[in-house]
Amino acid sequence: MTASTRHPGRGWMRVSLVLLGLVSIGAAWWRLNTDGGDEEGEPGSASAAAMREAGSGGELAVPVILDTVRFGTLTLRVSATGQTEASDRATVAARVAGRIVALRVMESDPVARGQVVARMDPGEHVLAVRRAEADVAEAEARFREMTLFDDRIQDPAVRQERARAARARSGLDRADVALSRARLDLAHTALTAPIAGRVANVLVDEGEYVSAGEDLLSVVDVDPILVEVQVVEGELRWLDEGGTAGITLPALPDEVFHGRIRSINPVVDPETRTVRVTVVLSNPDGRILPGMFARVSLEGLSLVDRVMVPEEAIVERDDRTLVFVFEPISDGARGEGLAKWVYVTTGRSNDRYVELLDTEGADPPAPGSLVITGGNYTLIHDARVRIATEDGARGPDVETP
Repeated sequence: MTASTRHPGRGWMRVSLVLLGLVSIGAAWWRLNTDGGDEEGEPGSASAAAMREAGSGGELAVPVILDTVRFGTLTLRVSATGQTEASDRATVAARVAGRIVALRVMESDPVARGQVVARMDPGEHVLAVRRAEADVAEAEARFREMTLFDDRIQDPAVRQERARAARARSGLDRADVALSRARLDLAHTALTAPIAGRVANVLVDEGEYVSAGEDLLSVVDVDPILVEVQVVEGELRWLDEGGTAGITLPALPDEVFHGRIRSINPVVDPETRTVRVTVVLSNPDGRILPGMFARVSLEGLSLVDRVMVPEEAIVERDDRTLVFVFEPISDGARGEGLAKWVYVTTGRSNDRYVELLDTEGADPPAPGSLVITGGNYTLIHDARVRIATEDGARGPDVETP
């Protein structure tokens, strides 16, 4: 007896499974070729519909920021960093040894030139003056004894020579010098400010004993105040003494201070290849303190009659420089247009604007044209854009005729 005759139902089961699989495949093929079609029998899907919509004018406009092509004077600027310095500084030091009996100022106090800032105990020096005065009186008595009858000498030259010799022998000359020294030491017990300014770095307290030559405090003049910066030698040709400068200080971040170039050092540092440039600016309220970090923009050469754009308008693509010009479209919504790229050749620049040169193969856009300065790095030619905001003329660097 064979297996088929022993189990006749197994063969029918295999046939049924094969038929069921064929029916499933056919149903899937039918749905794949009929679902999603429209009334005209075209294949369709959500992505295809979106593509058709985009192709029929549904392209989204990219938001951009615009600025204007300008014609005017481009002022070159040199940027540098430095540190604020007092315009004058002096140290008050003890001229004689003694004890501080009065300290009349505190740090940051304003003082005038010659104002007494501290006093030392004068007692010892008062006694020294009296002793010197007594020595002078004694020497004068000896001098008179030596020249008692000299008024009878008829020859004036002889009388003068005898008087000179008598002063030396009597010790009157030495006594006069000692008296002058004692009086000067007494005067030095009153310590005065050598310049007008503000008190800084007080190093002593009342009651403290100090030695001759010991520093007691400093006086700094902070109005005007100086900023010293180092400028690369190649940029020095753009600068002149008297030129203007803009100064920003991280310690006072919301303000821009204006000064002028006071001096340009005629010597180049051989190690850094830089030159020290000193800027002076007014500081009447004393808010700018010596030692503050400063960023300085120095006004340099002025180039007249130049076509320029804000530096944000410049884009680099495939080693070429271009700008996107905004071209309004009449059939779009208000404020929409097309981004047209224009190859340009750039010239000199300052911290805000870039000069556009008229060269072969690079015709700059005309002054007054609108260029895209924001949202332009991902644009392509003829991209649809819309104005997010417009920026007008920006600052004193440009003088529009």
